Amino acid sequence: MNIKIKYAKKRYDDKIVLDVENIDIKSNNIYAVVGMNGSGKSTLINGMAGVEEFSECSITYDGKQFEEVKDNISLMLQNFYIFNDTVRNNILLPVKYSKKKIDFQKNLEKYMKFFNLEPLLDKNARKLSGGEKTKTALLRALIRNTDLVILDEPTNNMDVDGIKAVEELIMYLKEEGKTVILITHNIMQVERTADYVLFIDKGRVVECVERKNIKNIFDNLSLKEILKVL
Repeated sequence: MNIKIKYAKKRYDDKIVLDVENIDIKSNNIYAVVGMNGSGKSTLINGMAGVEEFSECSITYDGKQFEEVKDNISLMLQNFYIFNDTVRNNILLPVKYSKKKIDFQKNLEKYMKFFNLEPLLDKNARKLSGGEKTKTALLRALIRNTDLVILDEPTNNMDVDGIKAVEELIMYLKEEGKTVILITHNIMQVERTADYVLFIDKGRVVECVERKNIKNIFDNLSLKEILKVL
């Protein structure tokens, strides 16, 4: 899914917390959104996914308005909610609200192969470890098999093996032709997965650059060093 952000602004009272313009997100690529805490990353992606309203915006998705494509967008929130129900029912929750005819069981099997959650499907999700809860929330976001996948810190609470599995899944999503937008504080994760990097500082996108060209543009600084000077 190609996304064109002509402009997007968010105000709280008289304070502008997000003011971005002229951002083009190309289909079938992985975009990492990076910046310090409070820089506006979550505000941007939550608005793009429709869970938070922009104060002003002009955004098209494959040339269409949000209402026309909202069923083709998935979001995993950073502060996701786990319901007092089985892992299976938590993952399949979107089935109740989807207007698209989808083989949810096929999707579950396809994405669950990246995680060892099958033995836990009938257990209460609230009794899982932190990493297992994050995997459950991630699978719930993917179950509708949408063209645009937005992930806010999808490896929180995970060990090394869990992080590796999520990164392999993200790369697989790209192989499927999806567009992935990823918020992460894991700089090495950005270097391993991203095609493009959006740097946000104080509510503004200060640069959108191909990951492979970052050091050329920023005087050979590393990603970690770039974030320190933003």
